[in-house]
Amino acid sequence: MQGVGAPMTYTSFTGAEEVRANLPRTLFIVGRASTRENADFCGEYTYAGNHAGRAAYRKNGSATAVRYSPSCRRWVIDRQGFRESDVCVAYADDHVRSEHPAHIELVWHVWDSRAQEHVLDAEVAVLDAPGTLSLVGRNAGREHQSVVGEYELAGVHHARPAYRQRQGDGVIRFHAQEQRWLIASAATVPVNNSCWAYADGPAAADPSAAELVWHFWEAQLNAFVADPAVKAFTCPSLLHVIGRSAHLENARVCGTYHLAGAHEGRPLYVQPGTQNIIRYSAKSNRWLIDCDGLAEPSLLSRLYQWILSGDASAASDRCTAFAEALSTPHPGYCALEWQGGGTRVGRVRGG
Repeated sequence: MQGVGAPMTYTSFTGAEEVRANLPRTLFIVGRASTRENADFCGEYTYAGNHAGRAAYRKNGSATAVRYSPSCRRWVIDRQGFRESDVCVAYADDHVRSEHPAHIELVWHVWDSRAQEHVLDAEVAVLDAPGTLSLVGRNAGREHQSVVGEYELAGVHHARPAYRQRQGDGVIRFHAQEQRWLIASAATVPVNNSCWAYADGPAAADPSAAELVWHFWEAQLNAFVADPAVKAFTCPSLLHVIGRSAHLENARVCGTYHLAGAHEGRPLYVQPGTQNIIRYSAKSNRWLIDCDGLAEPSLLSRLYQWILSGDASAASDRCTAFAEALSTPHPGYCALEWQGGGTRVGRVRGG
């Protein structure tokens, strides 16, 4: 395997309009310290097609690619993109024989100009994981409420993705010995299991897994207490409802909605200054825009009545507009068709 300065030989590759079901649409390369040489290959990569019989990915906004090199049976990171060459900035031997490079077992070596060779960097990893997470649901006034917010993919810990809070001191990481996800201070020693909250999840690939139930430390009780309202979502923090003309009925659905919590295991959005909400209904398998969602009897009041009476009709699916959910994890997908009063009602997009 040659270094980054060796001669180049170009070739074509086969692009693809759609990603096969078993291939990630996007990948993230993480772990190279920003102060080190060649740290710039870290970032988000998008599926670009097929190269040498394997999936190939290109870094967003760059020619840099992750591709397979059959001549040396390695995955390589190549600044020059897709070509027939063993020149690369980093490589990992393909001992797992994978269709794509997002396998934690791959060990990456990065070109070091001083050593004039590729040097092992055990921190580098290619991940099929969400780039950002939004942690919601911890009510104001409760202990450790400050953990809510957005988290960015920051690296790998115990063979799982690790996340760092954008505006705060929180980290979310996996603790292999206890088979738990932990929310802790970034200052906590990584090998320590000290945390503000945990969720048992040996099978969860990342903290957004729906089955995770978070338990928070309550000092007054001297114990961890489950808070089922807390969830981590891979969804936009803002949604914009657009396209409904102001003179038409129900134009009030339009505007910007903020991620506010979880409902029936999916994200709940509210429009500040109004009673508008966007929520999921498992009863009808629809996303609903309810322009009176925060009015009395409120959504929570109706759900409470349902719990007490056992009458599902108490948790009404009343709404101003709806879209068939189509298995979408959040309502910001362009494929969703919104209707209200028998007509189409605008569009919802993330932003």
